Amino acid sequence: WYLPSMDQLQDNHVYSAIIDGDIGSGTAQMVTQVHHYNGNRNLSSSVPGYLQPRDTTQRALDLTAPLVMKNVDGLNTGIQIENLTGTDGSATVRFRNANGSSVASVTVALPHGGGWANVYLPNITELGESFTGAAEIISDVAIAAEVSTVRYR
Repeated sequence: WYLPSMDQLQDNHVYSAIIDGDIGSGTAQMVTQVHHYNGNRNLSSSVPGYLQPRDTTQRALDLTAPLVMKNVDGLNTGIQIENLTGTDGSATVRFRNANGSSVASVTVALPHGGGWANVYLPNITELGESFTGAAEIISDVAIAAEVSTVRYR
């Protein structure tokens, strides 16, 4: 769906969506991209979201965030990771710079039954004062993640 073409959605309002699918089949995949600009608050946000089933026989990574930023012209990224299983788990987020080199990683606990963790790039000192790159998310349980980049001015 292209949100600007939806007449029901009004400017300066916040909306959310629940997207449901069958991840038990091992074939589900969702990719979304939302961009929002609020002129009254001088806020711009971009939200790519990814959902893939955990299947280590097909890939080494669970999820990727192709563009993440820390303090780049006021842009900062947060990654919210949710545990989709009934088992406690963890996730590791590995950050790569524009050359593809791994520059930092963070491991977070993911409690069972919908437990989640937030990885906010401004809190990761290993990324330096400013960072533009990608993130790879690896987990020992099935996960969903949302990647949000915001600018406050």
